Amino acid sequence: INWQTGQYETYAKNGTEDVATSSVKNNNPLQVIDYDQVWWGAYVQGEYKLTERIKVLAGLQANKVTNIDLDVVPRVGSIISLNKNLGAKILYGQSFRSPSHYERDADNFPEIVNNPNLQPEKMGTFETQIYFTQKKFELFLTYYTSKQTDVIRQGSRLVSLADSVGAPELLISQYVNGGELNSWGMELEGKAYLTNTVFLNFSTSYQQSEDKDEQKDIFGMPQFMGKLGITYTSPFGLSASVFNSYFGEAKEIPLESGSYKINKEASGYNYLSAHVQYNLSDLFKIENKLIVGVYATNLLDKDVYYSEYNNRIINTLPGRSGRSVYANVTYRF
Repeated sequence: INWQTGQYETYAKNGTEDVATSSVKNNNPLQVIDYDQVWWGAYVQGEYKLTERIKVLAGLQANKVTNIDLDVVPRVGSIISLNKNLGAKILYGQSFRSPSHYERDADNFPEIVNNPNLQPEKMGTFETQIYFTQKKFELFLTYYTSKQTDVIRQGSRLVSLADSVGAPELLISQYVNGGELNSWGMELEGKAYLTNTVFLNFSTSYQQSEDKDEQKDIFGMPQFMGKLGITYTSPFGLSASVFNSYFGEAKEIPLESGSYKINKEASGYNYLSAHVQYNLSDLFKIENKLIVGVYATNLLDKDVYYSEYNNRIINTLPGRSGRSVYANVTYRF
């Protein structure tokens, strides 16, 4: 159960003070109305072994949100063990995302207005996986296809500025349910213990998407991604890991007329991180209590920008910070 409640307050200056120290409850329904809503969900699943090598499962998830009808989504699947090392999974499930309070109730006139009649988004995903496992090696090949319906997006409508005849109208944005998005992809991932102290893991994936108007890959997501990591753990308390993620270049999203190319263009990039830590417990003759470490992200100091696909007024937005290094000390009592 998730209970959400809140209200909007307008802060005012107190005399000549520059800091807003008092608040007045907002009575303007064009901004944010008070809200009090409860989200609850329940899930049940059963599993049954048909044979020694075949297991089936089925489940139901019920969702209920204030002012939205009860919704039930299914999940079914099967796990097949061909032998002790080789097997397959076949799964289908649906998911549910309720519109947020802001999308349903919080107006930001004239930028965008709410829509109290919004319905939840739904997504159905079929997934099949083949896996191979040994004591020191694991490999997984996965294919999936998904269909998303009642997508919550920004539409537009005419709004009158007054009730009198001939009053001017504005074309403003509004949250609406509309459209479908179909996507599919494949992923290959693996894990391997190269030695007793060296561990390797990797993955590579490819994906595509298409909306109901047959527009492909229009949401700024990279089609190709690859990850590679290696970890070393010594018998004397030292551990070190290096992990690199490559995100391919996403398809360029056309700008609206009159928009600006302010930031760098979105492009593919490598995001390299490292983590080193040392257990000093043996050195100080204390039992596994003192650990020091250094953690670094974006070691290559890459500029990362994502396409701004919401308003399309500017081309991109910065997505990650530059090189960052953190040191930490852990002491267990």
